[in-house]
Amino acid sequence: MNAMSSWYRPDPLTRDLIHLINARRHEHGDPSLAIEVLQALLDQDREHEVLTVLAALDESMAEWLFDLLAEAASSCLMEDENEESETYGILASFELS
Repeated sequence: MNAMSSWYRPDPLTRDLIHLINARRHEHGDPSLAIEVLQALLDQDREHEVLTVLAALDESMAEWLFDLLAEAASSCLMEDENEESETYGILASFELS
């Protein structure tokens, strides 16, 4: 099996997250777009993927993403008051990580 056959193309949300991180590294990131992407990832129950990305970033980038993630999670909380306990669980998992 060659290297190209084992490569896969990330889904659109993952690509958006990668682009946002790269844009931030070059000092032209868009925080509102980053929050939208993170909210979409949370809505799809992909918290583990976000935590994996956070773990791979340097401290300053991780702090930036964590702040946006907290804002995205709190926005999700306000939108989905019926699912409060689940969202509080998400926030707690971010805090413990």
